[in-house]
Amino acid sequence: MDYQLLAGPAFIAVFTVSGVVLGAAADAPLLRGRRTQLLGGCVVVFSLATALMGAATRYWHLVLLRMLLAAGYDDTFDRRHCRLLY
Repeated sequence: MDYQLLAGPAFIAVFTVSGVVLGAAADAPLLRGRRTQLLGGCVVVFSLATALMGAATRYWHLVLLRMLLAAGYDDTFDRRHCRLLY
Protein backbone atom coordinates (compact mmCIF):
# COMPACT_ATOMS: atom_id res chain seq x y z
CA MET A 1 0.00 0.00 0.00
CA ASP A 2 2.83 2.42 0.82
CA TYR A 3 4.40 1.85 -2.56
CA GLN A 4 1.27 2.86 -4.45
CA LEU A 5 0.75 5.97 -2.38
CA LEU A 6 4.19 7.36 -3.09
CA ALA A 7 5.30 5.76 -6.35
CA GLY A 8 2.01 6.35 -8.18
CA PRO A 9 2.04 10.15 -7.84
CA ALA A 10 5.83 10.21 -8.31
CA PHE A 11 5.46 8.29 -11.60
CA ILE A 12 2.66 10.56 -12.81
CA ALA A 13 4.52 13.77 -11.93
CA VAL A 14 7.73 12.73 -13.69
CA PHE A 15 5.80 11.29 -16.64
CA THR A 16 3.96 14.60 -17.10
CA VAL A 17 6.99 16.86 -16.79
CA SER A 18 9.27 14.68 -18.91
CA GLY A 19 6.61 14.54 -21.62
CA VAL A 20 6.77 18.28 -22.03
CA VAL A 21 10.56 18.42 -21.82
CA LEU A 22 11.20 15.50 -24.19
CA GLY A 23 8.54 16.72 -26.60
CA ALA A 24 10.19 20.13 -26.77
CA ALA A 25 13.61 18.49 -27.15
CA ALA A 26 12.39 16.32 -30.03
CA ASP A 27 11.08 19.38 -31.87
CA ALA A 28 14.11 21.54 -31.17
CA PRO A 29 16.22 22.44 -34.21
CA LEU A 30 19.26 20.88 -32.56
CA LEU A 31 17.65 17.41 -32.44
CA ARG A 32 15.52 17.66 -35.55
CA GLY A 33 17.36 14.86 -37.37
CA ARG A 34 18.30 12.90 -34.24
CA ARG A 35 14.98 11.74 -32.89
CA THR A 36 16.04 8.12 -33.14
CA GLN A 37 18.97 8.85 -30.83
CA LEU A 38 16.59 10.46 -28.33
CA LEU A 39 14.37 7.39 -28.53
CA GLY A 40 17.35 5.07 -28.11
CA GLY A 41 18.51 6.96 -25.03
CA CYS A 42 15.06 6.72 -23.48
CA VAL A 43 14.92 2.98 -24.18
CA VAL A 44 18.26 2.58 -22.40
CA VAL A 45 17.03 4.60 -19.40
CA PHE A 46 13.79 2.60 -19.27
CA SER A 47 15.62 -0.74 -19.52
CA LEU A 48 18.21 0.20 -16.93
CA ALA A 49 15.56 1.39 -14.47
CA THR A 50 13.58 -1.81 -14.99
CA ALA A 51 16.63 -4.00 -14.38
CA LEU A 52 17.71 -2.07 -11.29
CA MET A 53 14.24 -2.30 -9.73
CA GLY A 54 14.91 -6.00 -9.25
CA ALA A 55 17.99 -5.21 -7.16
CA ALA A 56 16.41 -2.50 -4.99
CA THR A 57 16.80 -3.12 -1.27
CA ARG A 58 15.09 -0.05 0.17
CA TYR A 59 11.73 1.54 -0.33
CA TRP A 60 13.18 4.83 -1.55
CA HIS A 61 15.25 2.93 -4.14
CA LEU A 62 12.01 1.73 -5.68
CA VAL A 63 10.53 5.20 -5.66
CA LEU A 64 13.55 6.78 -7.36
CA LEU A 65 13.78 3.99 -9.91
CA ARG A 66 10.07 4.27 -10.59
CA MET A 67 10.59 7.97 -11.32
CA LEU A 68 13.49 7.14 -13.65
CA LEU A 69 11.31 4.50 -15.30
CA ALA A 70 8.65 7.15 -15.96
CA ALA A 71 11.17 9.43 -17.65
CA GLY A 72 12.31 6.64 -19.98
CA TYR A 73 8.83 5.30 -20.60
CA ASP A 74 7.40 8.66 -21.56
CA ASP A 75 9.35 9.09 -24.75
CA THR A 76 9.02 5.46 -25.83
CA PHE A 77 5.27 5.58 -25.19
CA ASP A 78 4.78 8.62 -27.42
CA ARG A 79 7.05 7.49 -30.24
CA ARG A 80 5.66 4.00 -30.72
CA HIS A 81 2.26 5.39 -31.67
CA CYS A 82 3.40 7.75 -34.41
CA ARG A 83 5.86 7.88 -37.26
CA LEU A 84 8.40 10.48 -36.22
CA LEU A 85 11.45 8.32 -36.75
CA TYR A 86 12.24 8.91 -40.34
